[in-house]
Amino acid sequence: MSLQPVAESIKAHLPEILEEWQSAAECDPWIALPRESRVNDLENVARGLVDVALSEGPSAEMRLKEVRWAAGHGKHRLEMGLPDHIIFAEYRILRQALWNFVTANFPAATAHQATFRLDACSTLATLASLRGYHYADFEHRGEWPQVVDQLADKWPSWS
Repeated sequence: MSLQPVAESIKAHLPEILEEWQSAAECDPWIALPRESRVNDLENVARGLVDVALSEGPSAEMRLKEVRWAAGHGKHRLEMGLPDHIIFAEYRILRQALWNFVTANFPAATAHQATFRLDACSTLATLASLRGYHYADFEHRGEWPQVVDQLADKWPSWS
């Protein structure tokens, strides 16, 4: 079953999905971000996550681009002076917003398959963001950027 229609629908409605994310983040005590700083590059991370998670055979280039976006997101959160646990909260809320959209707009079997893939891939995106957040440690050990790029090879395969 192709999940491209789900991916296209999510991307078409990404502003509304991220608005739901914003609203949930306002209620979450763990995300102490000013509203204008919340989404920033998260839109690119979410778009890439959807592309990679819901495509039938994401290319190595697509996977690498996504983990680099996610790592950049983590690095940006560090530069903002935020604690690393914010990243976990952000992805949890993003997963929920995507889940809400998909389950409200697609039949159960399609929604189940799409949310399974999105959840699995968001775990790797979370890891990439955390590595980006702690990039200085990896850089100090001579492991940056390879430690992020290696995550692209660990991306789940659906075939």
